[in-house]
Amino acid sequence: MNHPLSGNKLKCSIEINHKHGGLTNKSIGIFTIGPVQSFISSAKKTKDFWAGSYLLSYLTWTALKVVIEESNKNSIVFPAIDGQPLYKLFFENKKSEEELKLPTLPNRFMVLLDKDKSLDILKKCENEVNNELNNIIDFIIKEENIKSDKSEIIKQIDKLLEIYWISIPFEQDLGSEIGRYCEGDNSQYSALTSLSEELLGSRKNLRNFEQQIEKGHKCHICGERVGRVEDEYIDKKSKNNPKKLCGVCLLKRHFDKYFTKKVLEKETKKEIYYPSVVEVAIMDYKKKIVENANENTIKKIVEFVNGDRELRKEAYDKGIANWFIKKFSLNLDNESPQREFLGIDGGYLDINGDKLKDKDDSLKYEFVDLLNELKKVKDKNGNSIKFNKYYALIYLDGDSMGKWVSGELIEDAKKNGMSPEMHYLVSKSLTNYTKHVKKIFEKRKGVIVYAGGDDVAAFVNLEDLFDVMRELRAHFSGSVNEKGEIDYENDGIIRGKEDTITLGKNASASMGVCIAHYKKPLRLVIKKAKEMEALSKKHKATINGKEKEKDAFAIAVLKNSGEIRTASLKWRYSIESDNYIDTIESCVKPILKMFEDEKLSRGYAYALKEELSLISNTGNDELIKSEIKRISKRKIIENDKSERKKHIAELNTVITNLYDSCNMDEGAPSEKLDNFISILEIVSFIGRRGD
Repeated sequence: MNHPLSGNKLKCSIEINHKHGGLTNKSIGIFTIGPVQSFISSAKKTKDFWAGSYLLSYLTWTALKVVIEESNKNSIVFPAIDGQPLYKLFFENKKSEEELKLPTLPNRFMVLLDKDKSLDILKKCENEVNNELNNIIDFIIKEENIKSDKSEIIKQIDKLLEIYWISIPFEQDLGSEIGRYCEGDNSQYSALTSLSEELLGSRKNLRNFEQQIEKGHKCHICGERVGRVEDEYIDKKSKNNPKKLCGVCLLKRHFDKYFTKKVLEKETKKEIYYPSVVEVAIMDYKKKIVENANENTIKKIVEFVNGDRELRKEAYDKGIANWFIKKFSLNLDNESPQREFLGIDGGYLDINGDKLKDKDDSLKYEFVDLLNELKKVKDKNGNSIKFNKYYALIYLDGDSMGKWVSGELIEDAKKNGMSPEMHYLVSKSLTNYTKHVKKIFEKRKGVIVYAGGDDVAAFVNLEDLFDVMRELRAHFSGSVNEKGEIDYENDGIIRGKEDTITLGKNASASMGVCIAHYKKPLRLVIKKAKEMEALSKKHKATINGKEKEKDAFAIAVLKNSGEIRTASLKWRYSIESDNYIDTIESCVKPILKMFEDEKLSRGYAYALKEELSLISNTGNDELIKSEIKRISKRKIIENDKSERKKHIAELNTVITNLYDSCNMDEGAPSEKLDNFISILEIVSFIGRRGD
C-alpha cells in the first residue's frame, strides 16, 4: 500500500468516507474558540489543568454537534470526527468513560457547508457555545450552593471566550485579487482555504477589547481577576485573608461535576480523580514497593494511617488506589494492605515533606520510623527503591502544520491543488495519531492531559520519560515497523490489526519538556514546558550540509533549590550522509543507564565543565572530543579491568556521538559545549532520580 500523502494518487486501502458534491454551492467555514494558553495554564492542581483543556475541547464539540445536526458529519473537513469519543456518545450511543475523560478535539474546526445555510449554521454554533457555557456556570453555582454575587462571577466568565469564525462562498470566478492564492493550479478550494486562514488571522488581530477594572484581592490561582468565591480545597488557616477563586478558575475547579452528571450521566457528586504530580513522580516507587516489600511492613503503615481518624481523612483517597490498580493491571483484593498503601497520598510518604512537618511530633516521628523501613526494601535486582520527587511535563507539537493543511508539503496537492478529500486525509492522520498516543500511555508510566491531533500534553514519570518522548515523536510520522519497533524508514503506515495512516515520514514534531519537583507551582512548570517547546522549534543544526530547523526536543530541569538547567537536541543527527543517529536511543539512554547503575561518577558533567572551559572557545571539535575521552576514562566506576575497558570503549562512542549531536548552527563555539554539558547534567540528574 502506498502512503496516500506521499505524492501518489490516492491509492489507499483505507476508505475515505468524506464525500462532497460540487463545490460551487458550498462555503468554506473556519470556527475557533480561545484563548487557549492563558486559560489552560492558570492551574494550581493537575485537575485544573485537565479541566481547562477539556472545557475548550467540549465547547468545540458543542459547536461541531450543531454542524452535524444542521448539515451532516461529512461537512466537517477538520478534525476527522469518526471515532471521536463525544461523537460516539451522542450519535452512536457508545459510551466509554475512560475515552470520554480524555480531551481529543482541538479548539478549531473547518467545514464545507451549503452556501445558503453557512452563515446561519456558524452563527448558531457560536450561540450554542455561549449557551452551553452559561449552562455550566448555572450548574456549578447551584450545585456548589455559591452565595457570592452571581452577576460578578458571570461577568468574569462572559469575558473569557474569544469566538471567531469566517465563511467564504465558492464562486465561478475567483477574480484577480482572490486568484493570486491559486498560484496557477486553478483550485478554488486551495485558494479559499488560504484566504480564509488569512482573513481569520486578520479578524483575531481586531479583538473586541473591553477594559475591565476590578477592585479586591486577586484570585490565588490565576492572579489576573478578583477572587469571588472562597476556595474550599485550601486549608484556611487565616480567616482574615482566605484564598479565593475568580469565576474562571471556579469554572475549571468544578467543571468535572458537570461533566460527570451531564456527559457521563452519573448521579454522583464525587469528583473525577485525576492524579496529582506527586503521584506521577512516585508511580514507579509505589509499584516497586507493592511488588517487593514484606506485607507486614506495608500493613504497619496502613494500620497507622487508619488508626488516626484525621490522618486517614487527609492522607487516604480510594481514587488514587483505583487509578494505580487500573494503570498497572494489579490483581489486589479490596482489603489487601497493598491496595490500601497505593491509596495513601504520595505527599504523606515523603519523609521530609511539608505534609508531615505539619503534624505533631509524636505522630510525625512514629510515622517517619515506619516509612524508614521502606528504605530497606530492595527490588528484584537487589537495588534500593528510590523515592523520586520529580516528574516531567511534556508538550508535543507537530511542525509546520499550516503547510500540511494548505497542501504545501503534500506532493499531490502541490501538483493538483488541495482537495477536501486530501484535507480529510490529513485530519484522519492526526486523529489516528491520538489513538497511538493513548496506546503509548497504556504501557508507560504517565497520564495524558490532552491529545488532539498534532498537540499533546502529558505528565510522565522519569523512569519512562525518554521512552515516551521517543515513541511520541516516532508515531507522529508513522516511523514504526510491523514489529512495533521505531524505524524512521517506515512508509508512514502503522500496521497492526488495523492499519492506520499518519502524515508520513516527511512529517516531524518538536517537544518541550520540563522536569520539576512536585512542590513547584504547577503554573511555573506549565510555563517552562511551553518555553521549551518554543525553544525546540528554534533549534537549528547543519545536517549533511543542509540547515534544518525544528524536529527537536528541549528539556529544562527546575530543581527545588531554584537551579535551572536547559538543553536542546535534534531527535536524529548525522555527520555522514544518510547515516543517522537516534539521539535518545544511541546516546542519551546508554549514558543514563551508566548513571543509574552507578558505573559513572555523579561528578562527571562537572568535571567535564571545569576541565574543558579553557578550550571551549577554540571551536576545535577534535581537541575537545580528545579531552572528553581522557576525562571520561577517569570517571568510570569499575574495579574489574576487563569490564572497565568495555565500559570505557562504550562511553567513548556514545559520548562523542552525543557531543556531535549537540551541534547548534548559530552562536559561539562554546554554545555547543554548553549544550553538551547541560544535557549531561540533566541525564545525570534523572539517573539519580533527583538526588
